[in-house]
Amino acid sequence: MIESLLPLLGVALCAIVLVQMGLWTANSLGTLLHSRKHFQLSQELLRKQIELAASNQSSSKGEPLEEGRWHGFRQFRVDRLVKETELCTSVYLQPTDQKAICDFLPGQHLTLKFTLPGQPKPIVRCYSLSQGARKNEYRISVKAVQPPRDNPQVPAGLVSNFVNQQLKQGDLVDIKSPAGHFYLDTQSNKSVVLLAGGIGITPMAAMVDHILTHQPERQIILFYGSRFGADHAFKNYFAELQKQSPNLYVINAYSSPQPEDQLNVDYQVKGFVSIDLIKKLLPKKSYSFYMCGPPPFMDSIYNGLTEWGVPESQIHFEAFGPASIGKSRKQQVAADNAKVVGTPVKFSNSNIQTEFGPDSENLLDVAEANGVEVDSGCRSGNCGTCQVALLKGKVKYPEGEQVDCDPGHCLMCIAQPDGPVELEA
Repeated sequence: MIESLLPLLGVALCAIVLVQMGLWTANSLGTLLHSRKHFQLSQELLRKQIELAASNQSSSKGEPLEEGRWHGFRQFRVDRLVKETELCTSVYLQPTDQKAICDFLPGQHLTLKFTLPGQPKPIVRCYSLSQGARKNEYRISVKAVQPPRDNPQVPAGLVSNFVNQQLKQGDLVDIKSPAGHFYLDTQSNKSVVLLAGGIGITPMAAMVDHILTHQPERQIILFYGSRFGADHAFKNYFAELQKQSPNLYVINAYSSPQPEDQLNVDYQVKGFVSIDLIKKLLPKKSYSFYMCGPPPFMDSIYNGLTEWGVPESQIHFEAFGPASIGKSRKQQVAADNAKVVGTPVKFSNSNIQTEFGPDSENLLDVAEANGVEVDSGCRSGNCGTCQVALLKGKVKYPEGEQVDCDPGHCLMCIAQPDGPVELEA
């Protein structure tokens, strides 16, 4: 009996050995594949580390080298238009070449070139990005600029009214890569206070979007001043975000609330966003403050914060010219101007020889006062539209200003002569 089972036992033993060898082979193969995968991952990580190191080394100004960034203007198409208020429209833009677009820091802006009916040449404007970074689109939100109520003879905003009244889905716009020196510190978890007046809410919307997406534990306190409910941009958007986000607090102030506007529903404060309101509602002053709005708003808040004892390093603002950067800084601008009054300035192409005048704040002012035609856009050193060749002499810029222009050129809107200069204009 036993002898008859021996062949079967031999077959079974052989099968067990074959199975074990198969398992060993499979295990070895799995180990090999795992090792190879681990090696590939290590190589990929090393490659990225090398690229990062090279990027950091070549970006000596602290500006990251980003995929999708481009030089000059690039064509975008209006994908859709959304009315935020009667006078404010959000424009969603996508590249016509369908290639990658670059990331940006919340608070930065786009420089756009519009071709308007009846205008002899394109017009350049800068508008803040009004949402956080997306994979294939940018958004700006533009308020139609109306003539001042006390001076109705002043023309309405040309581009802003075109965007709100005539721009259509499918229209084409030329755009430069996102830029600007006003942006959220995304590497910090420090609580932020966002201060916005009117359409100054647009960069704040991008900051809130970014923080809630990437740093939801970071506290945000938003003070937003509007005239009344119909002028309140992103009202429902922020109200919904506040319901969903325990670290977001929104205080809306209406200077002229209408009968249909409900206190503690549409707005919380009747009046303006003021330093007294900020001090009343904030338990402390150790926040990072970001502000954007009309010049009177900026002046009042900036001076109030500094007088309260908030360090200037904690105050960040979107500056649209010296009128919006606070009393002490304006005094410094005036002092700098006084030092260069009478300095010879020559515009070569126009064959005009003049001097830096007492009412001039920069070389663009000098050019315009003397009838020299120079294209300009933002008038704050960001868009690069007023760049011209500096043929002779040197220029200087406001202290701390980061200037991005071609070698041998200058940005006229923020440059002052540092001795006699000759410009190709």
